[in-house]
Amino acid sequence: MLLRRLRRWIGERPLAGTQIFERQRTDYGRAITSIKTFYLLTVLIPAAYWQGLLELVESGIPEPLWPVRFVLTLARPEIVTNVFLFAGVGAFLWILCAPGSRWARVSSFAGNLLVVSLLYSRGKIYHTLHAMLWMQFVFIFLPVWKGDGSTLRRRDRQSVLVTFATAQGLLLLFYSMSGVAKVFDGVYHLIHGGLGSFSPLAMAYQIAYHLTSQYHTPTLPQTFAMNQPLLGYPVYLITIYVQATALLVVAKPSLHRVWGTALILFHVGTKLFMGIFFLENTLILGVLLVNSPFLRDRPWRERLRELPVLGLLRFGR
Repeated sequence: MLLRRLRRWIGERPLAGTQIFERQRTDYGRAITSIKTFYLLTVLIPAAYWQGLLELVESGIPEPLWPVRFVLTLARPEIVTNVFLFAGVGAFLWILCAPGSRWARVSSFAGNLLVVSLLYSRGKIYHTLHAMLWMQFVFIFLPVWKGDGSTLRRRDRQSVLVTFATAQGLLLLFYSMSGVAKVFDGVYHLIHGGLGSFSPLAMAYQIAYHLTSQYHTPTLPQTFAMNQPLLGYPVYLITIYVQATALLVVAKPSLHRVWGTALILFHVGTKLFMGIFFLENTLILGVLLVNSPFLRDRPWRERLRELPVLGLLRFGR
């Protein structure tokens, strides 16, 4: 009864038994492809940050995080850096060759944890790689398979899909946390007064604050956004809506690509107007949501009715 109600809330049409199993096989094949693509991206981490890590060690590690602090008690920083980097590269190459091995996934996560910990041991909070690290942690719990995974039992195939959906949900939770915080900020300032998230000047003031705090010279897009705040106001409100409701989309497969694309555009916008770009998050959104294995083709009216919160409105029959 509960599963039936959940399917109705998601908007899934009832399927015959054979259709259910066929859909599971199709979704499973897509999920395996996306998982392999994701681990291919993780190989880029030690390669992309190799030079930066070496420079960090040469200049000194100001605030080593706990994984780095533990290893520093065993060896000199130069040795630690080389061990971390080679361990990371080795783990990533292993996972690239055998993504179905749980030990390979564990070593990939551990190698990434060491590299990220060293990279972030600078006395400042960074979170550009946190999403990728959490996705690797979730994928540890995938079942073990050999080869292309085509011989997995039906129960294990379902386990792959559930784990993949969990990773999608966790990724979208990060954005919902940010969006809900903006909603609370906006409501608070609407009640108590002041410049909040729902103010037409919010985007312009946020850009100005970032520029002054970083001592940057404004670019042409930033200057335009600050001088014409009303033009960016609708986009700013849509961004808050997309972020705040992101977690609800995990149960609406027909919206995965829409929300994934919207969140990628959000990162492009932050690069354009704030000079901040999360390349890793953009790539993960492309793999997990834009290319989601659960995608469903629906008429545009049905998709409008599935919009979180706004879907409660009637968009025609």
